Amino acid sequence: MDSIAELMKQAQTMQKRMQEIQGELGSFKVVGQAGAGQVKIIINGSHGAERAFVDPALEVFSTQMLDANGDKTEAFSNAKAVLEDLIVAAINDAVRKIEEESRNKMMELAQGIQLPPEFQVPFNQDEE
Repeated sequence: MDSIAELMKQAQTMQKRMQEIQGELGSFKVVGQAGAGQVKIIINGSHGAERAFVDPALEVFSTQMLDANGDKTEAFSNAKAVLEDLIVAAINDAVRKIEEESRNKMMELAQGIQLPPEFQVPFNQDEE
């Protein structure tokens, strides 16, 4: 019976720590980058985008791709597509960083759990 009571106590402690970690992750911020830092996206631990930066050189570059009448050229369209790809890549970079931090926090939490030897739980899905 003592082991069940101890297990329940550990579960409550783990639940409290999980809530703390979720709060930490919610206020955690990362910068995702693409194009050697020409595009940057800041997102928080809740995956909310907070800010975007585009190097002014990219803006100037794309506005220089207008023809004599001020109409967009094919090069302008290509530059726009490249910029859009850089934005997506920066977002993906930031999301990857948030996921990595979340995974690290959860691993820290799991390491603090003392389970009875007969209670086997596969924490690493990759080993299957």
